[in-house]
Amino acid sequence: MSPGAFEIDFDQIYFAGDLNNRRLTINDYPSLQLISRTEALNQAVEAVYKGDNSELIPALFETYNSNLHKAVSGVDPEAAKLLKNNLTRMAAAKANYTAQLLQRARADKNGVIRPKAVYQKEAKKIISRANTTQAAEYNAAVHRTRIYKQMNRFQETKRLFPNIEWLRTRSASPREVHLAYVGRVWPMDDPFLQTNHPGCVWGCKCDWKNTDKPATDNQDLKPVPASPGLEGNPATTNEIFTDKHPYFKRVDKHIPDLGVLHNSDDIAYLNKETNGIKYQLHFNAQKEFNEINVRYLPLINRAGFKNIKFLPQIDRKETVLRERYFGQKIISSSKCPDTLCDGLFVELKAVKNSGRKTRRNIINEIGDAAKKSDVVILISEKELDFNQIAETQFKIHPNLQRIVIFFNDKMFDFLP
Repeated sequence: MSPGAFEIDFDQIYFAGDLNNRRLTINDYPSLQLISRTEALNQAVEAVYKGDNSELIPALFETYNSNLHKAVSGVDPEAAKLLKNNLTRMAAAKANYTAQLLQRARADKNGVIRPKAVYQKEAKKIISRANTTQAAEYNAAVHRTRIYKQMNRFQETKRLFPNIEWLRTRSASPREVHLAYVGRVWPMDDPFLQTNHPGCVWGCKCDWKNTDKPATDNQDLKPVPASPGLEGNPATTNEIFTDKHPYFKRVDKHIPDLGVLHNSDDIAYLNKETNGIKYQLHFNAQKEFNEINVRYLPLINRAGFKNIKFLPQIDRKETVLRERYFGQKIISSSKCPDTLCDGLFVELKAVKNSGRKTRRNIINEIGDAAKKSDVVILISEKELDFNQIAETQFKIHPNLQRIVIFFNDKMFDFLP
């Protein structure tokens, strides 16, 4: 992990010299949540000094991840998964960023390792600032979770109370940023509320309520730009923090997804149903599913599989994670199977009609699938002697337990 050259620190991200806002943030935060993790954070400091350059130091990541997850309460279990995995992405970025700062403190500008006492003094400052900003992050997560719940509740009574009224902040020393909104009323579906809402700037304690009051004329209002990382209405985006938060710019792009892979299965896997077919979808597999694998879902169902899990992609160097998700059988491969169905790894393939090359392409795809799966489900745009192909492939790849090929609406099902 390369520390990189950057000057931004935690205080600049949130407080910009606003000492009063810092004090309010700490006062509102249940500080025991981090005090109880002091020993773990000290272990992280010690680990870095001893040369640990892991992308996610467990003591840091687990502290921030567990802490932020506590902000999500009173939410439908499936919705809570979306919010918690989003918070995990933030926790992973913060943990990696904090580790970079600790690594920078480990050596002087010439790369010479500092005496341990000197390092520990600087490390204590870094952890202290990280704890302070963790308070801001936790407070924001609590507030934005509340906004998520409110908006969903408002929708339930929209027929009676179709509008939303902005309420004055409960802070004893309100900032001017949202005071112009107080008492204003918007239609619940007004696009303005998708980008302007309580909790869209750090430290905001504003509130709102649904109402049957008529909408006010709000043309004179100037939208308040959201703080980086707090864009979008959580009830629409299913996000507490966005990837525009400065942490995400300071870490490698794969780090947030790596954090999600460490979540327990009951958080990482989303329970879904499409056209009556129930399945589980890993949070990190959503993009691939929506863009590619959704077309295979009815085919998997036609093949008779019931317990369907769409799996994430995991880098070959993450051997512990690969063993957890894929088991010892596939850990040595750099490949990742698409799904786990009824206890069997199933790879999903498609071959276009490319004339004489179609047969060779089908064989190549089955061969690739055999490196990471027990079963192949393949879509072919050309009808061939699939029986002969399957018979040959079972001989070449004895680990394969089943080959299922779809051509138009026909299913060709083969066993060894």
